[in-house]
Amino acid sequence: MSEIKISEKFSFQPELLYSGQGYDTGISTEGNIALNYLNIPLIGKYYVTKRLSLEAGPQIGFLLSTKGGTKDYKDLFKTTDFGVNFGLGYKLDNGLNFGARYVLGLSNINDVGSLKNKNGVLQLSVGYFF
Repeated sequence: MSEIKISEKFSFQPELLYSGQGYDTGISTEGNIALNYLNIPLIGKYYVTKRLSLEAGPQIGFLLSTKGGTKDYKDLFKTTDFGVNFGLGYKLDNGLNFGARYVLGLSNINDVGSLKNKNGVLQLSVGYFF
């Protein structure tokens, strides 16, 4: 990720993230299905104080792989996912930063008939800006 300062209160933060997501199918023979994405969020940040920021922005995700038990379910899911991020960030003067974010999925990730599922992801992060 990189933070690009626009003004004293606003900045833009493009990111490139690996995200392991998934769900429990509720079927004992299927178990959990893991979905692995490469996500690209484009975050706008508004600094409420010098250190505390409100964050929001769109995200596109690309499905890399799936796994459930011993099966590969990639043909059952769409290859792209769209969502919107909402969160908070806190940055210390020494470059250490903390974040909490929720990604609200906007698109149906299934490619099977009338079945409709959307991703919803809670992210917690610790990072360091150089």
